Amino acid sequence: MLKRILINMFDTLGLLGISRYLHRNTPVILMYHRIIDHPLLPGVSPQVFQEQMHYLKKKFRIVSINQLINEIASNTVKPNTAVITFDDGHQDFYTNAWPVLRAEKIPASLYITTDFIDKKSMLWPDVLRYLLINSQHTELLLDDLGKFPLASDKDKLLTWNILGNYCLTLSSLQRHVFFENLAQRLNTEWINEAKKPFLPVSWEEIKEMQSEGLIIGSHTVSHPILSKITLSELREELDTSYQLITQHTGEYPLGICYPNGMATDISQVVIRQASSIYQYGLVAFPGSISKNNMMQLGRKAAPKTLWKFKQVINGMNFHENTSGGYQ
Repeated sequence: MLKRILINMFDTLGLLGISRYLHRNTPVILMYHRIIDHPLLPGVSPQVFQEQMHYLKKKFRIVSINQLINEIASNTVKPNTAVITFDDGHQDFYTNAWPVLRAEKIPASLYITTDFIDKKSMLWPDVLRYLLINSQHTELLLDDLGKFPLASDKDKLLTWNILGNYCLTLSSLQRHVFFENLAQRLNTEWINEAKKPFLPVSWEEIKEMQSEGLIIGSHTVSHPILSKITLSELREELDTSYQLITQHTGEYPLGICYPNGMATDISQVVIRQASSIYQYGLVAFPGSISKNNMMQLGRKAAPKTLWKFKQVINGMNFHENTSGGYQ
């Protein structure tokens, strides 16, 4: 509450403008996942997203990621430049985010997980959410991990965060086995194809938005932690997603957004292999944005509220992203 009051006061007094001026030569790449209003799904509500876009348009020069890449390479980035990126490819991007972006003529890019778009699998964080949301149990007992509360929405969110961090330590096969066991413990139906509210955007919707200016990039085939898979699996994830996006959209994707996207998820081998296919790479934490760092361009997570958004976008970094890109 105090921070919100302070940020609003800073905005009224023009202090956010001072901070914006001091950071004017550092472009901001914003990271979004979902535009949805749901008590158990992390995301920005449609109303708040619209408010954020109105504020951003008034205070910043918004360009596409492709334009920013060209400007970085030629040292021509102008002051107060911002870029909007989305990860994963949930359908609420089409229903809730794109109408706002299109109406405001704001460029954006969407980094898609192709197996998710093809409805071959759900994103693993969504599988975990689905199992917890649809369970009627008030608690969960796991032999190796302990007891977890599920009685309220708050309990389920806390349990999801703990189990989500645990899942990051597992291989894809180990995670699948863990989810099968979890479904049995929770007496919840095991599903592989996404259901509401976890549906993906379709290729037809992607092409429609692309014709209206949306830029499509890769978020791999199956959303693995790239630093934890074999070299042959890594090449498959990078190359196949590139080929599928090209096949379905008719355009070569220039960039990749690394799954989860934290520093430990992106090894030098990952960077080397990605740079042989893509012109740039996006991480899920604030970092350098320069032509010497094109394969690890830093991003800032867009907060759920307008007042936190103001502090992040203007360089008053009380709010930092620590959850990575699996949210």
